[in-house]
Amino acid sequence: MQQQTCLIARADAPYKRMEDLIGKNVGWYGLPSEASAGLLMVAQLKGIDAEKKFRLRKVAAPLAAALVEKGDLEAGLAIEVNLSKLLATGKFKVVGNPFLKDWQEMTGNTLMQVGGIGAREDTIRNARSAIISFLKARDEAFEIFTKDIKGYLQKDWMKKVLGLTTDREIEIAAERLPGTFVWKWGPKGEQEMEFYLKQAVKAGIIRQFPDGFLNPISA
Repeated sequence: MQQQTCLIARADAPYKRMEDLIGKNVGWYGLPSEASAGLLMVAQLKGIDAEKKFRLRKVAAPLAAALVEKGDLEAGLAIEVNLSKLLATGKFKVVGNPFLKDWQEMTGNTLMQVGGIGAREDTIRNARSAIISFLKARDEAFEIFTKDIKGYLQKDWMKKVLGLTTDREIEIAAERLPGTFVWKWGPKGEQEMEFYLKQAVKAGIIRQFPDGFLNPISA
């Protein structure tokens, strides 16, 4: 999800805002990619055509930070939980804001809806009750986890899953991760999703607005 997706640079780099990266080498994951779509759309809101103004370099997610540290890239995309591990080293900094914060400030919308769980239409039609049960279980798990994120991050099995090993990494992740677990849209969710998709059309990420796209799954 986009809640903590951002651009990072070396801690000693002069870049403070996305605008400072115009003409620079910026690592991204290409399309289709949630993080890359977020970059294009936030830049668009700032009046920047990212594909023309940045020297975008397509890299695999695990390599972006290494290339930034080496100096081959001035900045690169970063996503959780790897982002927390990177910030804990003191070698990196966030350039500007996480994409969601810019999105909220510039659009007034609460969520930047990207990602989720997909299923075939015939599965939704023929096994709707099973899908509803699965979604309820997922929501319950998210709620339990977010009530005590730090406690769960300190568990040995969770450290192994996420690769968080030091107290500093866990402290930073406990601060940043809650925003990544957003599973309720709120009263304006449908309108905000429509706005997001229309912005995606303007950015050239999708060809046209998908009329009739919303089919809520609920009990």
